[in-house]
Amino acid sequence: MAHTLHAKPRQADKQSSLTSLRSKGYFPAIVYGYKTENTSVAVEYAEFVKTMRDAGRTGVLDLSIDGGKKVQVMLHDIQTDPLKDRVIHADFIAVNMNADVEVDVTVSIEGDSVGVKEGGVAQHIEHTLLVRAKPADLPEQITVDISELNIGDSLSVGDIKTSGAFEVLTDAEATIVTIQPPTVEEEPEDATEDAADEEAASEGSETENKED
Repeated sequence: MAHTLHAKPRQADKQSSLTSLRSKGYFPAIVYGYKTENTSVAVEYAEFVKTMRDAGRTGVLDLSIDGGKKVQVMLHDIQTDPLKDRVIHADFIAVNMNADVEVDVTVSIEGDSVGVKEGGVAQHIEHTLLVRAKPADLPEQITVDISELNIGDSLSVGDIKTSGAFEVLTDAEATIVTIQPPTVEEEPEDATEDAADEEAASEGSETENKED
């Protein structure tokens, strides 16, 4: 399914113009890549969020600039405002649909681990995997099942089973998730000493009472 995102040309970056742009619900972006000259554009924030939700982080978009010829692009990079959690700039890269690309794909975990049920803790280590494929064959995410993992077990990249016309390039020995034993909280040393002092004082009091 094709996902169209509209954009409009914009002039060189000036802080005043960027502020005005964002106040109208747009953010600046740049398009470059396969058979495409570097082009500065403005994208409507609300449309961008909806389109990316539908297409996914690795989806191919038909970028229509000012209603002209559509360019097939992928989202290459975004910058966000850490306070507002809002996109303030994006890079779109034009792609050749017949050539392989290498992209970081999110890896998620599912299932209730045996080890976690016994009190262990699932530690998710690798959150993305480097994948090579043609743009249309890129997975939106890779999901691994940890249901069978016991305490002390781990799942590496080489252990996962994938289907699809793509290749995982991340080192096969890299650990995706491990099940750590439950953490035992040690009693603070001061508290231990206080308990020992109280016990000694109690024993001394009992001894004095017997002598009386």
